Amino acid sequence: MVEANPELPVTLIEKRALGVDHTIMGNWLMRSWRMPEEINTTVREHHNSAYCGEYAPYANLVFIADQLLGAQGFGDGVRDTLPQSLLTALGLEQSQLDDALERLNSSEAGLNSIIQQLAA
Repeated sequence: MVEANPELPVTLIEKRALGVDHTIMGNWLMRSWRMPEEINTTVREHHNSAYCGEYAPYANLVFIADQLLGAQGFGDGVRDTLPQSLLTALGLEQSQLDDALERLNSSEAGLNSIIQQLAA
């Protein structure tokens, strides 16, 4: 369903198909596991670039990671331009994000090896 509608946010597709999206289901799960509130909030708000509550740095960092990985073709990031205000609020520069992606891409073979070992 996601592949057939790449222009739609995955959360909208989930809501249409299931009546709820993964941020809500994940939050329910985190609460049932009695996880700390900063984790609950991060799971619930990680697609909300406008979130500015108590645990905003956590949720915003996951939002940025999701978007960066989406731009690389991974995950469900919508591949939008990151809001400069969000980067500024977190004290990040685009060059730092570019460096992090470069390190991730250069580590792909090693990461795939770890994944294969864990899956065995």
